[in-house]
Amino acid sequence: MIWVVLGHTYYLINFQTILGLERARDFVHNFAFQAVVNGSLAVDTFFCMGGLLVSYLAIKLARKGHPFNITMYIIHRLFRLYPAYIFTILFLMLQNQFGAGPLWHDTYYKYVEDCYDNWWINLLFINNFYRARDMCLPQTWYLAVDLQLYIVVILIIIPLIKRPKLGVTLCFLTILISLLFSGIQTYVKELPPAMLVAHPDPLQRDDFTAKLYYQPLVHAGPYCIGMLVGYLLVTRPNLKISRERQIIGWIISFTFCFSSLYGVYEWNRGVEPSLAETILYATFNRSAWTIGIAWMILCCATGHGGVINYILSWDCFIPLGRLTFVVYLIHPLVQILVIGNMHTHIQPSHFVAVWLFFGHTIATYGAAFVGTMLLESPVLTLEKIMFGKAEKPDDTNANKSNSNLNGTLKVEKNGDIASMVINDNEKSSNTISSIA
Repeated sequence: MIWVVLGHTYYLINFQTILGLERARDFVHNFAFQAVVNGSLAVDTFFCMGGLLVSYLAIKLARKGHPFNITMYIIHRLFRLYPAYIFTILFLMLQNQFGAGPLWHDTYYKYVEDCYDNWWINLLFINNFYRARDMCLPQTWYLAVDLQLYIVVILIIIPLIKRPKLGVTLCFLTILISLLFSGIQTYVKELPPAMLVAHPDPLQRDDFTAKLYYQPLVHAGPYCIGMLVGYLLVTRPNLKISRERQIIGWIISFTFCFSSLYGVYEWNRGVEPSLAETILYATFNRSAWTIGIAWMILCCATGHGGVINYILSWDCFIPLGRLTFVVYLIHPLVQILVIGNMHTHIQPSHFVAVWLFFGHTIATYGAAFVGTMLLESPVLTLEKIMFGKAEKPDDTNANKSNSNLNGTLKVEKNGDIASMVINDNEKSSNTISSIA
């Protein structure tokens, strides 16, 4: 999530505030800066995590005798999304009271006008298809795509539970369709391989986002890769990986992630990609990145993660992780508020950008904590009262069967991205929801 905030610190800025804008073009010639320029890959990490948790929790509950309830599965997700989502839209409409200055109207008005006109499209979760160029809260394209995939993969979850071979086959078929769609759409619509800064044409950028980046099929591959990892962790909880395979796996993982993230370097320096390079990169970059992330998750969850698992398991990440959803919703509002209230020019330097980034991050997480405690947590508690008492999974047997997992995927440790609701009635069903 910090990566997303950093990327938007550079992108969500009113360029009228920058003194000597021409110098900012040198940023993209820096090799390390490609992690910011090509930061859109971060969302596919979230899609992978979402797919993993959906399949892992659904299959695990089914094996405990709790039938999969489609109605509750969807209702719980809407309970998770709507309160904070609606509040964020309302707050944006009222945010005009918190700003003033020569750039405030120019910075803020476009966002609030789009929300006045299109808020209802967001609440139907079709904003990635309809009026996508004038989207209320542009970052919420992710919520629309995630919910669409969350509902469609019901057609895969049920086979994974009842006929696993068919479910796994459907996952691989969806990944293949996702790859083909990305490549064909890029070729037919004459799109760039990624959002390149070397050609900052607003129309080209709008075409890329509306015709490719916002499309659920593009991200269905990473989502299903996550589902396959979740299935593997349930069916083979004591998975052992030999040292030789670990070395090969980590090399492949690093190669896939590194080439996906930094493969745009020469193109951002001005080198024109060939047609073959464009199609190959557009086809495979997101799935290749996700495979690398999926390998890391698999190794960490089965006790082969080493120092990476040690770092990612720090307890300090738990409360921060539970704020992720609200942080994702409100961080652009904080950034707009800061930029719109500026009264002086700023120099185009990484020092200034990082300084703004730390301020955005602290302010956003502080506001997210208040929003989570006052709005999101009470609503989720109300849902538990309405639909049944939450029940903690039996970790005793889990620890006996697989000491390597060590609670990594326990529901209560991932409350920010997964929630399980079990009714008191033995015949009642369950719902599983993930949000990144």
